Amino acid sequence: MKNVLKVLAGMVLMFAASAAYADHDQLLRCESWNNEYKVCHYTGTPAAIRLEQQVSRTPCVRERTWGMTQRGIWVAHGCRAIFRLTYRDFGGGANARMVRCESWNRDYQECRQPRRIMTARLVRQISGASCIQGHSWGFQGPVLWVSNGCRAQFQVWYRMGRDL
Repeated sequence: MKNVLKVLAGMVLMFAASAAYADHDQLLRCESWNNEYKVCHYTGTPAAIRLEQQVSRTPCVRERTWGMTQRGIWVAHGCRAIFRLTYRDFGGGANARMVRCESWNRDYQECRQPRRIMTARLVRQISGASCIQGHSWGFQGPVLWVSNGCRAQFQVWYRMGRDL
């Protein structure tokens, strides 16, 4: 009987550990206009990046017209695309919370947080306007921002340490 309980306890712990680190995706739009080179910065550390949808007539070819830097995606020679960034969640924990941030009348709006933001993900879009990271929402330091009519609920993870 003890062995059965040990096996069940182990299975529960394995399930809890796997549930605490689920993946989530975010979209980032990056555009090269007039054949210019442009870097579109992202935050956090994505586990994977892939081209989701090409929006230009010019082909987007990895390592020719688009690629990655340490903190962003670069595009060049007229490549315009939406990229899918896959992040590894850090679990709900004490340093995460849900935040609602809304852009009314397409205005830029800042939703200041109590600590520096480590990463964030869009949980539920409320608006009819699209919410695309780097285009109509993002974060830097302790600020979660929205614009272009994006209204949504976000899950935000904070850096450990003192409040700002």
